[in-house]
Amino acid sequence: TLGTGSRPDLTESFEVIGRLHARGLRHALSDSEAPEPIALRELQRSLEHDEALIAVALGDEEGIAISVDRDRAFGRRLPGRRALLPLIERMREDLIADRSSDAAAALSQRLLAPMLSELNTATRLYLVADRELSRIPFVALPDPASPSEPLGARCEIALMPYAGTPPRWPA
Repeated sequence: TLGTGSRPDLTESFEVIGRLHARGLRHALSDSEAPEPIALRELQRSLEHDEALIAVALGDEEGIAISVDRDRAFGRRLPGRRALLPLIERMREDLIADRSSDAAAALSQRLLAPMLSELNTATRLYLVADRELSRIPFVALPDPASPSEPLGARCEIALMPYAGTPPRWPA
């Protein structure tokens, strides 16, 4: 876990990730259209009991992921961009060539395994993926708990541009 795992450290980390993603959206949109980052507690209240959100920000050497469900939030350090980019590119090449991908399994273990073990009851997962990570078809990654199955068989997955109130799908 990050730091001491204390709530203030996690809240601050979540706010930093939110500001990073919001800044990226401001570059793509006009300032008036860009959303304001949501507070961690507000996000938790907006999630249903079977939903979770994972927000990721990557630096060159190290990354951070914050996982949130209705009852708790926790953070993990992740490998950085330099370690993950070759895997992302190799996975994309493998998908295009329609061949199995050891890179997909490695990405699943490095990015998702530490987070999903804590979110084992989530049947709907929202991902706020940093830059290069948004190019990964997460639904096709192997489920860390059952590597022979794709993650999409375990839960619904939606990419979100920022950590905010999730969209509601009709029942």
